[in-house]
Amino acid sequence: MIKNILKQTFFSGTQIYIFFVKIMIPTLIFVRILGDLGGIDYLAKALTPVMEFLNLGGESALVWASAILVNLYAGLSIFSNMESLQNLTVAQATTISLLVLIVHNIFMEMAVVRMVGLKLPFITLFRFISTVFIAFLFIKTANNMGFYQESAKIIIEPQSINSSFELWAINSLKSLIFLLFVIYLIVFIVEILKAIKITNLLESTLSPIFRLAGISKEASNITVIGLLLGLAYGGAFFIEEIKNKKLKDRDIYLSISLLCLSHAIIEDTLLMILIGADMFILVVYRFFITLFIIWLLSLVVNNCSDRFFYKYFFHKKIK
Repeated sequence: MIKNILKQTFFSGTQIYIFFVKIMIPTLIFVRILGDLGGIDYLAKALTPVMEFLNLGGESALVWASAILVNLYAGLSIFSNMESLQNLTVAQATTISLLVLIVHNIFMEMAVVRMVGLKLPFITLFRFISTVFIAFLFIKTANNMGFYQESAKIIIEPQSINSSFELWAINSLKSLIFLLFVIYLIVFIVEILKAIKITNLLESTLSPIFRLAGISKEASNITVIGLLLGLAYGGAFFIEEIKNKKLKDRDIYLSISLLCLSHAIIEDTLLMILIGADMFILVVYRFFITLFIIWLLSLVVNNCSDRFFYKYFFHKKIK
């Protein structure tokens, strides 16, 4: 069994790495250029009214903008160096965490979403509006009920921020090399989970819950993988599963839409401990409010005409 797992790990891991690098290299270059042109600052200014609306202070917009255009780690680095954000309540820290967990690394993740078949205009707008709604509902409830008003236990240390091209190039190359080992490890773990039937258990447990949100049993597998791995790492898995199972386009749409709001629930979520966020809210609340939103979306997606669906939601079948 171990021999077969190792063989499958090498084969699948290599395929995923090639898939990932094709997206990652142009994205890294584009994000670097965008950053040099002040893209993060411009986005932060655009997001400032949203952050003030959420009672987070305009300066926190820079954290979310960095996470959106680069990744979670960039957002956390900015956070660690902003003195004005070191006295947040747990409610505020959790709200910032909800924002960056749901929308981050946007170019990489939405490139995967497009490759799977979704049209970007609606799903991008849907993702941002849903994110603000999820964050607003939480912080409004927490503040009104007096929950999570204690000071957040922030344990992240200030990170040095060096924007030189040379360091960026070296770090990017290191990331590409390190990524290969990370992917092999992730695939190995997934293959082990498959071998001992853990993924089957998760699928059978969550499938009835997914069906309540309008997602079919056939799409449960890719949804579980995305919840564990995330949109970016899980992209190649999605495409393989979609090819093999020949899932219906509407099932694919709803599954990927769910993952746009709730994915990588272990790895990414654990990072938010560093800024004092509440794990129950980030995992349980986020998951169930996501199911409610996807259920609302399913009422439209599953009942609209094919013409409407393929005009606004889905652009192709994966062959």
